[in-house]
Amino acid sequence: MQIMVIEFARHIGKLENANSSEFDPQTPYPVIDIMEEQKEILKLGGTMRLGAQETKVLRNSKLYDIYKTEIIFESIDIDMK
Repeated sequence: MQIMVIEFARHIGKLENANSSEFDPQTPYPVIDIMEEQKEILKLGGTMRLGAQETKVLRNSKLYDIYKTEIIFESIDIDMK
């Protein structure tokens, strides 16, 4: 999913050097970054953000047109059956 976000930013968003700060700390367009609360934690191993997360939505964006609000909460449901 992260690579897909980078590719979308580069090709659809026209942000030629968009990247993950993990891959390129000097990227001018860090479309993927480490969460602020995890930047001081070392030797963390594989982690995943679970539960609904607050997302700020920009006005005049397609996402705002869909949700009609500036704050949304999204989560991913995984069926492990």
